[in-house]
Amino acid sequence: MRILVTGANGFLGRHVVAALRSAGHDVRALVRPTADLAALDWSADIEIVRADLASTPDLGSALEGVDAVIHLAAAMRGSAVARFEETTAATERLLDAMGRTDAKIHRLVLCSSFSVYDWSSAQGTVDEALPLASKVAEDRGYSEDRGYAAAKLNQERMARGAAEANGWELTILRPGFVWGLGNEIPAGSLGLQVGRLHLVFAPGRQLPFTHVDNCADCFRVALESDRAAGAILNVVDGFELTPWRFLGEAIRCGAASGLRIGVPHLPLRILIGMVRAVAGIVPGLRPRLPALFESSEFAQRFRPLRYSTRNLEQVLGWRPPIDFDSCIARTFRSADTPA
Repeated sequence: MRILVTGANGFLGRHVVAALRSAGHDVRALVRPTADLAALDWSADIEIVRADLASTPDLGSALEGVDAVIHLAAAMRGSAVARFEETTAATERLLDAMGRTDAKIHRLVLCSSFSVYDWSSAQGTVDEALPLASKVAEDRGYSEDRGYAAAKLNQERMARGAAEANGWELTILRPGFVWGLGNEIPAGSLGLQVGRLHLVFAPGRQLPFTHVDNCADCFRVALESDRAAGAILNVVDGFELTPWRFLGEAIRCGAASGLRIGVPHLPLRILIGMVRAVAGIVPGLRPRLPALFESSEFAQRFRPLRYSTRNLEQVLGWRPPIDFDSCIARTFRSADTPA
């Protein structure tokens, strides 16, 4: 197949491009006009199209001859409102161009996110049945930290509508925290660092991590699988991986240093609740609190939960091709950890 990949030079995108090429697909990589691709060392058989989804007048040429689209692009800079509006506008223009082109596009794989869920309602084992945080997509008064979630919810809504109207096979993948070389320790996923002290919040919980190479392979499989049509799937590797173990590996490999201190979930939750209560009394304080102090954000990051891979396995027949030790070796490159 000939595949158009948007956001192809991003952290996940470059790995998706590599996974598709390794599988023998023709790849058309869509990147911004100003993108610097020198460090990517892409082979000559990867077709590069420079365009801005939000502003380039004609996107038809980027879609000419394309069989399927993997849409990874999303605005990551600027205010929450700016990210929301740019991501929404870009997706709307891409879907409109896909609908108007003469190309016989039949597949669309959309990259969404764990952020779309209402994590304050999460209990026990999380799967795709967890309710969505739909209000953030309807209310332009969302906080700075919910702009990304609102954008992703709108991307999903628009993609479903366009797929139904045009007869495309749509698959929505919702990755957890994507990590790997270049994003070794996803910000805010483990706890808080104070000098050389690492406060590891809820140190025994399971991390909803997916290594970037595994995540990219999952996108490839979803694109190729007929059973993925119409599916919405969470993407996590399912490793028995805790923050305590993960940070320990990072320290062992020299990617981090310092002393780990575990902070159990219950006292942490009590402390967060006390801060929120005080913020509710002090005028103007609550809007300035970090995302950690929002109930849904705290639940997503630090509540002891488990993450089901059952649907990934049943629908796609997919399991991560790279085991945890190999993921560590690929990411935390040190003298005693060969690349």
